[in-house]
Amino acid sequence: MQESRRPASGLSDFCLACPLAQRSKNARTNPSAIFAAWRPSTLRVSQQAAFRPSFGAAHRFYVAGGLSKDAALGDPAKVASPPNESEPDSLIEVKPNETGGADEPLDPKAKAMSLLDAVPTNSILSKSAVVATGVGFTIFLVSKEIYILNADTVLLAAFSAVVYLGFKYLTEPAGQFILDRNHHIWGIQRDARIRHRSIVQSRLDEVDRMSDIVDVTKNMFEMSKDMAKLEAQSFELKQKLALYSEIKAVLDSWVRHETAVRQREQSEIAHTVVQRVRKSLTDAALQEQILQQAVADVERLVARK
Repeated sequence: MQESRRPASGLSDFCLACPLAQRSKNARTNPSAIFAAWRPSTLRVSQQAAFRPSFGAAHRFYVAGGLSKDAALGDPAKVASPPNESEPDSLIEVKPNETGGADEPLDPKAKAMSLLDAVPTNSILSKSAVVATGVGFTIFLVSKEIYILNADTVLLAAFSAVVYLGFKYLTEPAGQFILDRNHHIWGIQRDARIRHRSIVQSRLDEVDRMSDIVDVTKNMFEMSKDMAKLEAQSFELKQKLALYSEIKAVLDSWVRHETAVRQREQSEIAHTVVQRVRKSLTDAALQEQILQQAVADVERLVARK
């Protein structure tokens, strides 16, 4: 009988590979009936899982009830088909591991430790306490019907998974972003602090250069007092000069007035004298006397020559 080899897919192929399921009339249409009729004694799996490779391909082993010795020893060709069956047993392909055999099962201790490591605490006692408390609290809620498993539970579980994945995969980028942002802000603050320090240092240098400002201020105060005294003296001299100028102007006006009066008097006197002379010249006796005086002067001049 030619053997039909095809990989088992999912729960249905596993169930169809079981002889108990093959005897069920509704095994293909109703796989749940397999579990209803299943008993631990009816399903026997060979303890030797690694068989010799066939056709140079992956290792194969049968998962079926009532395996023959030849099948257990690894000769699939000698396996007889179950009675009253329309199909041969299904095969499950198992890829060999690095050692050449089938995949070894995980160590329960390592799996438990990995589950404990997923609990967000430090010590093993605290992890165990958290897990026990969570499981006990969940069992208490479900047993007392305080919390009923429904569609909201699925939604809560999905939301919790999304939150967990987001927290797991976004924590590091968010932390890195926050760290970079903090470094950027720290850099700005450091630069501002350096600039402020340089400004303060330059101001201190200017103050050091002005260390003798007290003596300079005292000297300037003395100079300001001297300048105030000089300004007072200058103002006093200006007032005196203005007074002297006014007195001089008054005196000059008086001199000009006296000069004008004197000139007017002299002109009046001259005019009076001229009038008197002219009036006296009109007198005949005076004219005769003047004529005689003139003749005498002429004769005297002639006599001298």
